[in-house]
Amino acid sequence: GAGELVIGFVPDAAGTLKSSTLYRDPLVGIARKNHPGLKKGLDMESYLALRHVIFGSSFTGLSTLERKLDEILDAQDATRSAGVRIPSALLSPHIVASTDMIATLPARFVDQFRDMVPLQVFDLPFRTPPLPVSMIWHERTHQSGAMTWLRKAIRGVAKAYSKPD
Repeated sequence: GAGELVIGFVPDAAGTLKSSTLYRDPLVGIARKNHPGLKKGLDMESYLALRHVIFGSSFTGLSTLERKLDEILDAQDATRSAGVRIPSALLSPHIVASTDMIATLPARFVDQFRDMVPLQVFDLPFRTPPLPVSMIWHERTHQSGAMTWLRKAIRGVAKAYSKPD
């Protein structure tokens, strides 16, 4: 009851909550510039063998994105090699830029870091569906004028920011 609105990839939201998909975001891989493991391209075996920066700690558990990625890999009998687990996805690009670890993140999230840290973006060596980024709220605020205005404003920003899938 403390939150008014959640925005993110929330695949397991309670059916009693209201939701609206803002956009769908494909996953991409990131590595430091001139990463030696990416010189010849990256196949599935190499992707799995490289150490991964994983968003989620022993206190919070894995993020919904990391759980979805593991689900996709599990379906192929594949498992990533964990390098480090972090409490905030905002750390991923910085860790990747200064190590030989890689990370798998939503493309729009990665776009925010392209000019800040020396990264290279690569396509994953397996198929993943673009993940829906949704806005979720409770019925108690559904008719609220202020919250209705906020949701409309967020939809407008998301539409202006969206890229074709």
